[in-house]
Amino acid sequence: MYLLLALLLFSQDKGMDQLIEQLRSDSARDRTEAREELKRAGKAAIPALEKAGRDADPNLAQEARQLLEVIRAAPAIKAFARIEDTLRKAKTIRVSYKGEGDSAKGKSTSEGRVCLTRENRARVMSVTTSPYGALSPKIISDGVTLSMPLGEDDPDKRITPKNLSDLIAAALARIGVGDAFMNIRRASMGEPPGYVWTADDLWKVTDLTEGADEGAFKTLTYKVKPEDRDIPLSAKLWYDPVSDKIKKRTMTFDDGTTKWSSTERYEEVAFDAEIPEGTFTFTAEELAQMDMNVWGAKMFLSAIGEVLEKYRADTGAYPGTKEGLGALLECPPGTNGWKGPYLRGPELPKDHWGNAFSYQCPGSRNPKSFDLVSCGPDGKVGTKDDIFLSPRKPEDEKRK
Repeated sequence: MYLLLALLLFSQDKGMDQLIEQLRSDSARDRTEAREELKRAGKAAIPALEKAGRDADPNLAQEARQLLEVIRAAPAIKAFARIEDTLRKAKTIRVSYKGEGDSAKGKSTSEGRVCLTRENRARVMSVTTSPYGALSPKIISDGVTLSMPLGEDDPDKRITPKNLSDLIAAALARIGVGDAFMNIRRASMGEPPGYVWTADDLWKVTDLTEGADEGAFKTLTYKVKPEDRDIPLSAKLWYDPVSDKIKKRTMTFDDGTTKWSSTERYEEVAFDAEIPEGTFTFTAEELAQMDMNVWGAKMFLSAIGEVLEKYRADTGAYPGTKEGLGALLECPPGTNGWKGPYLRGPELPKDHWGNAFSYQCPGSRNPKSFDLVSCGPDGKVGTKDDIFLSPRKPEDEKRK
């Protein structure tokens, strides 16, 4: 039996040597045939290719080294393709994660959740807190309309790309939730007109290699180049080889001047799981945020709020309800330190529906300062579409 095995190995080595020699052929067809045979041989061809990679013939050596790279990367490429295909083919995806980052500016933390269906319906919510401040981007799509605001004060409304589900699924495989947002936003802008962005356009993956196993999980290392960066990021992905579910990912960037790293840990990854009814329905606040009139009213409220703070700094107090916002144009009797007018123009501004802003000081919502409200589209104070300078409160949802 040992003799038979030895003869088999000798025969195999001889066959590999013959294929290596065939790589020297002047015939392009013979060289192509040899390449394909060596690729099919896989790991069995590695010893012969390693030897050929040191050959005095530079062309053969280069050819052998290139084939070695392909053969060594093949298992990693297959594993990564399975992971991405599993995500893309799932009828529904439910993912929750927590993350952290580190840069010269300091540390950051993040958490988020992804709900996705094959019909381009999505709800991706994430919150990141860093030395630069807090950021809470969202991806919300009911399959027709898409909103991708960067935060509460960012109005956004666009048409859902026909491959939104594929892009989000690919992002989960390639780059993670946090680092994918701006690229998906770019892809959904419809520029250039008629072009459909692919995952390879947004996050090109190269240099896939199998890493060492860590407990029950396998690892892959690779480079990924986001569309908006000149230099690729280095990534490491942990995954379950039985289910092909992602478990963890690290990303690092270092161009010699700037250096940062980030990690996402996937606490829940569920395929074909039930997603609660209404998950992909826009809430009243989300619909309002997509309305440019509502956004404009919020900007007006914010600007008037800043002017009221300037008034208080000069006079020592906000205008009372009796003086109202008119105190920003004309000095109320007996007021010291007034340095107005604080608004341009002879009249008080109105909201985007032509109605006056409602002002009360002290406020019922804000007893230590003031309430400043736009009546919203219906023009009535005290209804559910009222727009406030301060964040909405639970009692606001009880309005009619």
